Amino acid sequence: MDINSSILVTGTIKLLNDLITALTGIALLVATVMGIYYLAKKSVCDEQEGKMLSRRFIIALGCCVMITLVKVVIQLITSYYAT
Repeated sequence: MDINSSILVTGTIKLLNDLITALTGIALLVATVMGIYYLAKKSVCDEQEGKMLSRRFIIALGCCVMITLVKVVIQLITSYYAT
C-alpha cells in the first residue's frame, strides 16, 4: 500500500492547503487594515504618539511578511507529500 495515495494523506494535504489559503487571506486583510489604521491615526497625533504608531505600523507590516513566509513554508512542506 502506497502511503502517498492514501485517502488520509491526500485529504489532510487538501485540508491544510485550503485552511492555509483561507487563514492567510484573513490574516493579511487584518494586518493591512491595521496598517492603514495606524497610518491614518498617525496623521492626526502628536510627535510622541506618532513614534509609537510608527512602531506599530512596522510590526503590522512585519506580520504581513511573516504570514506570507509561513504560508510558503507550509505549502513547500506539503508539496513533498503530493506527487
